[in-house]
Amino acid sequence: MVKTLVQIASVGSGVAVLACLFTVGYIFNDINSFYDDVIDTMTEFKVRRVLTESLRSSETPSNCDLVDS
Repeated sequence: MVKTLVQIASVGSGVAVLACLFTVGYIFNDINSFYDDVIDTMTEFKVRRVLTESLRSSETPSNCDLVDS
């Protein structure tokens, strides 16, 4: 009787450990995917910011242009 309970508890704990390992792997993969998405978005944001700043600086008249007119 006691031996059977120990075997059942051992199998149950083994299944729980495997489930935890699977869950940790899944969470790790999910966090890495999120990180990659954020890095891609930030890179795109930086490129757009640089392009916008360069366009604004080329469209804004300089002080010399304002004085000459």
